Amino acid sequence: MKYLRNRQCRETQFSAGSQQNSQYDSQRISNTIINLVKYGAGEDYKMKNEKAVVIFSGGQDSTTCLFWSIEKFGKENVIAVSFSYGQRHSAELEAATHICTQNGIRHLILPIDIYSQLGAVPFLNEVQCSLLDNDLEIEQKEDSDFPNSFVPYRNLLFLVHAAIAAKFFGAKNLVIGVSQIDYSGYPDCREEFIYGTQELLKTAMGIGEDVVIHTPLIRLTKAETWKMASDLGVLDLIYHETVTCYNGIKGEGCGECPACQIRRQGYLSFLESQK
Repeated sequence: MKYLRNRQCRETQFSAGSQQNSQYDSQRISNTIINLVKYGAGEDYKMKNEKAVVIFSGGQDSTTCLFWSIEKFGKENVIAVSFSYGQRHSAELEAATHICTQNGIRHLILPIDIYSQLGAVPFLNEVQCSLLDNDLEIEQKEDSDFPNSFVPYRNLLFLVHAAIAAKFFGAKNLVIGVSQIDYSGYPDCREEFIYGTQELLKTAMGIGEDVVIHTPLIRLTKAETWKMASDLGVLDLIYHETVTCYNGIKGEGCGECPACQIRRQGYLSFLESQK
């Protein structure tokens, strides 16, 4: 879905489908169409009386989603949740903390220790992930659809932990900055993953549970994500203060890793579109 420039910050939202397997596909398609029409065709979707938990890494996409959430829900109804999961560097968590502190946003950093615990066991060595091991070079393997920076089940773990935090916060809304357009091919950045996880979270809590995973960037190019940041008034903040680089360099980054290349190409395309 092309980002609509005559309105700020539209989203694709996945609503509740039927729990019956026989109705799964038809209900999913119906709900998706309803939400595309409602939230992508000009109606301001304001949720000022609801609360939201934003999965916040301190990178470009999650920071854009954080300020999108503040616009939609109000700062008083938003908390940002970051995760310390044994990642390659601490720069992104430092950036996340700085952004939240400077902008008066409530922020939690939660530990996820399973990757470091499993990685320390000698006979558990089948996962070679460059974001969890500083000794590995970030590369695209010929026999893989995505770089070796993919962390297995990371977004699933993030969403489950964020859902628990949301329960404590009294929120039903989760916000995550995944995109299936300009990305490295990660399977947990796709619409079917988001929809399936939303249904899983609802089912885990029983009848009547309402969980909504918002993915404002899911169908946006990186250039359109920069446009959204500009519309939100945080373009300079995101350009200079976020850490998207796999090597932990703030702002423009190293310029060599896949994340930096996608970010840079998107930014140049955005600038070109503004001429």
